Amino acid sequence: MKSTYPSNLRGVISQGLRKFHLLLLLISISSPVFGQQFTPMGRDTYFFDFLTFKAFDGDKTLLEVFCKIPFKSLKFTQTPSGLIAYYNLELTLFNKKNMPIETSSYTDSVKIDSYQEAKNLSAHSEVIRFTFVIKPDDYKAHMIITDNYSLAFKGFRRNLHVPNYTEKGLQASDIQMATSITTTNQQTILVKNGREIIPNVGHIYGVDSEILYVYSELYNLSHKRKSNFNEFLATFTIIDQNGKKVKEFQHKQNKPGKTCAFSLGIPVGELESGQYKLVMDVIDLDNSKTVTKVTNFHIVKDRPVRRIVI
Repeated sequence: MKSTYPSNLRGVISQGLRKFHLLLLLISISSPVFGQQFTPMGRDTYFFDFLTFKAFDGDKTLLEVFCKIPFKSLKFTQTPSGLIAYYNLELTLFNKKNMPIETSSYTDSVKIDSYQEAKNLSAHSEVIRFTFVIKPDDYKAHMIITDNYSLAFKGFRRNLHVPNYTEKGLQASDIQMATSITTTNQQTILVKNGREIIPNVGHIYGVDSEILYVYSELYNLSHKRKSNFNEFLATFTIIDQNGKKVKEFQHKQNKPGKTCAFSLGIPVGELESGQYKLVMDVIDLDNSKTVTKVTNFHIVKDRPVRRIVI
């Protein structure tokens, strides 16, 4: 399997204290808040998704961070060319000694023509992407969003465990949730192993999407070309907030080598509104080794929805 990112990007993401981002305009919904994926502040909801993958750079790990900023949270100032909001997002990683080891920032502006247009901003947001190649360890992530006109800011914190994917035994990356995954021959920062992945930072499904798309990578598979069991089996179990199993979905695939990327779509249109847990159990059918990963998602069926804070 190729490295998670194309070679022309690898040098950028492997440099510490360097800016690397993705600006992507998305249509979102009025979102309830759940789990560890994001943090509410005041009336606005900011979403943060932290994902780890094998970096293919010695014993380091790739940390990919998606940040979703609602346009309605921005403060617009009248200028001769229209209403403009300027903001800066800075993300800093601290080690266990509380020392900053990596910092990346992104500055942008949003322009609208009138205050009437501002009333429609609740349906729009920006998704910003940062990447770090770091040693496996425990970290703290500090995110600060600053209004560049008023200098008002909002801060968020998150404790992180960055695993070591070079250790022995079957391992799986984090589960990346997406609004769509399509095969492609393009080489962009949205593409992993021939798949264009549009991230679902809030892990919210049910209104605009009834298919839960997931992407993951497996490491240290047993690969024997002459084996009759040169496959792995991934079982996805959906558990509701009462601990009841409500759905199970299986995916079997041939192993191209000791490392494998895979993706699939799980229909979730029949699920009721609420918070769910997605459990991924993978077994290597050659040697019966197993690995488990867990993440959360939310189903929202109605608009508008009352914001739930946990």
